[in-house]
Amino acid sequence: MIRLYILLPIGIIAISTASIFIKLCDAPALTIAAYRMVLASLILVPFAGYQKIWKGWGRNEMGWLILSGLFLSLHFAFWIASLKYTSVASSVVLVSTNPIFVGIGAWFFFKEAVGLNLILGITLSVLGSGLISFGDVAISGEALMGDGLALLGAITASGYLLVGRKMRKGQDLLSYIFPVYSTAGMVLIILSLAFQKPFFGYSSLTYLFLFLLALIPQLIGHTTFNWALKYLPASLGSSDHSGRTHRIHDFGLLYFGRRTDDLESPRRNFNLRWNSDCPQEGIFKILKGFYEGGEFEI
Repeated sequence: MIRLYILLPIGIIAISTASIFIKLCDAPALTIAAYRMVLASLILVPFAGYQKIWKGWGRNEMGWLILSGLFLSLHFAFWIASLKYTSVASSVVLVSTNPIFVGIGAWFFFKEAVGLNLILGITLSVLGSGLISFGDVAISGEALMGDGLALLGAITASGYLLVGRKMRKGQDLLSYIFPVYSTAGMVLIILSLAFQKPFFGYSSLTYLFLFLLALIPQLIGHTTFNWALKYLPASLGSSDHSGRTHRIHDFGLLYFGRRTDDLESPRRNFNLRWNSDCPQEGIFKILKGFYEGGEFEI
């Protein structure tokens, strides 16, 4: 349990850097996603080969691992694409509604209890997401499309976390993440080729950010949460995963020198500071801010 308290905050910080690296990459969304997963998988190859992890794979297990990798690839394809159309703030808040879908799925498939906090969180998250999308209609159709892509990213991330919860009960960490990350990488390569997205011709700085994207938010961030799924209920694990929203505004200020709602109109005339105890509380205060205006602290 002590390891959870130590490692989960590290995972949250690591995964929170993803949207910043993505914004800094001068490449199409599918290309960014493909590089992220392929580079992460290549880094794992020596470790997987040394442990000969494929010896423990059965036909049934491989089916679930491939499904998890498919969910992960679609999550990144949708979410990274959303960052090209809407702001970091809108995208991250919406994609972090995945505890809604994970909580429902964990109750339906794993019979995990649904508490009052989850029910309230679902209600507030739906209302908050609706207001964000309603506001983005006034900005542009592209912003609204970005919001929709972020929600699809939340749904597919939920599938990835639910399958991870099922598989991590009986598998060690490397035996799970290597085939999942590799499957996601292959799917994203196929999608990139199908949509004719180039893999080469970018600046050296873009390639540096692609490598950091694979190393920090993927291998450190996602792997930490995949490790935690063995010890936490799926719904709780997803809530920790969505904790990236807590720090994303501060990272946006650090890297861009401005608020993370940099693509949005003055309708958000308040200054967000992501210090809430949970995404649901944050969304509740976003609702409050829409009506009261002015500066407030989450």
